[in-house]
Amino acid sequence: MKEQKRSLNFYRWIAFTCVGFAFFLNMFHRASTGVLKGLLVPEFGLSATAFSNFGAMFFYPYVVMQMPSGILVDRYGPRYVLGFSTLVCAAGALLFSMSGSYGMACLGRAIIGCSMGTVVVCNQKVCSQWFPENRVATISAFGGAFSNLGTFAAQAPLAFMVGIMGWRGMFGALAVFAAVLSAVTLLFVRNTPEDIGLPPVNEALRNKGSQKSARVPFKQSFKALMSNKYIYPMLIALSIQLGTYTLFSGTWGVPFMEEVFRLSTIDAAKYTSALAMGSMIFGLLLPTISDTIRNRKAPLFVTFGVSAAIWIALTFFSTRLSPGFGLLLMMFLLGMSGCSTGLMYSIVREINDPRTVGVSVGTCNMIAMSSCIYMPIIAGVLMDKYTAQGLSGVPLFQRAFTFCAVLSVLGFVSIFPMKETHGRNVYRELSAK
Repeated sequence: MKEQKRSLNFYRWIAFTCVGFAFFLNMFHRASTGVLKGLLVPEFGLSATAFSNFGAMFFYPYVVMQMPSGILVDRYGPRYVLGFSTLVCAAGALLFSMSGSYGMACLGRAIIGCSMGTVVVCNQKVCSQWFPENRVATISAFGGAFSNLGTFAAQAPLAFMVGIMGWRGMFGALAVFAAVLSAVTLLFVRNTPEDIGLPPVNEALRNKGSQKSARVPFKQSFKALMSNKYIYPMLIALSIQLGTYTLFSGTWGVPFMEEVFRLSTIDAAKYTSALAMGSMIFGLLLPTISDTIRNRKAPLFVTFGVSAAIWIALTFFSTRLSPGFGLLLMMFLLGMSGCSTGLMYSIVREINDPRTVGVSVGTCNMIAMSSCIYMPIIAGVLMDKYTAQGLSGVPLFQRAFTFCAVLSVLGFVSIFPMKETHGRNVYRELSAK
């Protein structure tokens, strides 16, 4: 028995750690665009729209990969899907580091986005297979801490390292890291406890038999997901949260700080680093609290409410703000909006058939992540439009960010019709109605 427990813990935490570092790479690449703006715009001669589109190049293939990722992870498991994905990520990062044109840089970023499109689904699959159901949200949050660490590293630390290594050297080093992670994943990760001769960890999976025998056809999985009325308010909230958070943390947050408060790139990145730090800390606390109190919606009301208030302040009252502790605190609290993603994916898992985690999470992530494409581009188009009209600085960002403030309020309202799961899978209850 002790030997079985040691073996379970070894493979459990190996899988968790590999997914965690893949999350780190995912968010680092996703959030690095804002810090690189001052280097890439003059080097490739980019407009605001072109720069936004460069940032979105990560998300075009990322979004497309969500549904195939769900199918692949349900069929082959996270070991092979994540192992080969991180190897592709290494190739994309290497290409980006060697790019001599805007098109080549976009291609490298697109390859990275394609490879990282599997990470969220792999995380949910690892958590649901290797950890007890009543702790999955908490464990997912700890995995998400790696992603927030990646967001943090892509702010002030990236600005500092680029000053030492140059952006090409930095992304070349990331390619090496991704290649090593790929090798470790393929060598040591296992898909399920059954692969090492142990019974399933989750009672829900045990009741439904082995993973192979319980496999549900894609068409049936997709139809069940789309016929679930509770998935739609979730998709609205998730899309708004992902889109507005990515717009600010990954693309326009650093330029906003530079233009509105006249800060250097490194100083501006310190404020977006506070945002990432807030997301990391609250990302650990909120799911743990949610699991403890057995309530999913209450933490979401807090995160979305704070997010809406801060977006309104940044958009309409930025002239009353100034650099300092108050602004750092606002960024730290805005990080709460970024930490609610893992909690919402837990709800997605809990209101759908536990046999179709990959398809359910992958499909929802595909739909929601598309907001990370169009929201930053909308902001870039508005920037170019209002710049042509003679606006700059504070008035420019106020006009361009207005739609984010409106959407943040809509995101808060969409929490009300969500299904409260109390931290357990309620699929059978919903199906019986």
